[in-house]
Amino acid sequence: MDLATSHDDKAAAAMAALRAFNIEAFTLLALALLITALRTYVRISTVGWRNLWADDYLILLAAVVYSVETSLAYSVGNIAKGMANNSMTDAQRAALQPDDTEYQLRVLGSKIQLAGWSTYSFLLWILKGAMCTFYYRLTKDLEGYRTRILVGFALIIVTFVGVQLNLILSCHPFYRWWQIYPDPGVYCHPAISPNLVWTYLSFNVATDLYLIMIPMPMLWKAAMPWFQKVWLIALFSCGLFVTMAAILRVVLLVSDPVNGAQLAGSWAVRETFVAVLVTNLPMLFPQLKKWAIPIVARVSSSLSIARNPSSSRAESRFSNITSLDSWRRKSRRSSRPISINPPRNNESEVTIIDEVNHPETELQPTISEEEAHTIAKEDPTPRIQLHIEVSVLEETETNNRRASTRSGNYAVSWSDSPPKTEKS
Repeated sequence: MDLATSHDDKAAAAMAALRAFNIEAFTLLALALLITALRTYVRISTVGWRNLWADDYLILLAAVVYSVETSLAYSVGNIAKGMANNSMTDAQRAALQPDDTEYQLRVLGSKIQLAGWSTYSFLLWILKGAMCTFYYRLTKDLEGYRTRILVGFALIIVTFVGVQLNLILSCHPFYRWWQIYPDPGVYCHPAISPNLVWTYLSFNVATDLYLIMIPMPMLWKAAMPWFQKVWLIALFSCGLFVTMAAILRVVLLVSDPVNGAQLAGSWAVRETFVAVLVTNLPMLFPQLKKWAIPIVARVSSSLSIARNPSSSRAESRFSNITSLDSWRRKSRRSSRPISINPPRNNESEVTIIDEVNHPETELQPTISEEEAHTIAKEDPTPRIQLHIEVSVLEETETNNRRASTRSGNYAVSWSDSPPKTEKS
């Protein structure tokens, strides 16, 4: 009686866990498709259909593959009942006959596992290619980064071929992947095969870490406020979450080989969802920024914060933090110094340049006190005078090189009379 009750309890718990996973898997699928659709909308509304890049199409392909992967993960538990050709004794294998339902389910489950590994790798490497293409598009105007991008593409291609060859050649002949009796060996158990688990993990982590490191030198050298730099570094480091999910998946598979088939399908869906989210996140920031700025303004208004220049600068600063285009411009500036005034008090050149557009810019006098008294004696009429000297720089661009040349120095004076301009 107790054994029957215990068996029923385990079966009920397994069914509850399966229902929970089904809800989770299709919820993640819906979110992934929504995120992909939103990213595509943002890109089309920004550049139009004709100006979409390869990463935009790769993301759409990834959404299709992710749907297939979710269907396979669903089939593992709902059709194959979480079974494959692993976690069986020799006596259990010998007792099964090809006509038995369990035998057929284990064969089917093993084949689903193989298909799952294929779609898992195909999806992850599509997303890696999309991310590398995005980096190329983001840095194509910056010198010195083309080689890193090309190495990234080469690494993605080589590792993808490696994991596919590992899947094909690690168990030979190929039908042993779903063989029940005799035991084909642990390397031919597709749900928990050490060859598959560790090869996929090592190649996956290696490519993720390399892709994360591509933009880091640019971010580190870019002339921008430290808080904006930290924000962008965190944004481009989100790939670490994919790496953590991959490592966690392997740990669970190794620690629980009995339920390896079900765990493999479940955690593959979770890991690839994180990958889809991370890959689309940078492209969603322009739209998220448009939504966030009005919210920040409304919150400020509700707190009765007056709309003064400082609050306007705070809003502008928030906008710049989430702007990838701003980062590109500042990265380009840092590669060739252009400034109106020399830096003061160890301020960066970008900070000085940005101050020109702010009303709080401090204007330094360019005439001595004696000259000011002389001017006052010649014309005693009370008036406000402002004298500014600027250096005008002319910037020319070619396809791959830029040059800046000094065009001349100008002195401009303002008073209550018409302004006059002198060229020196």
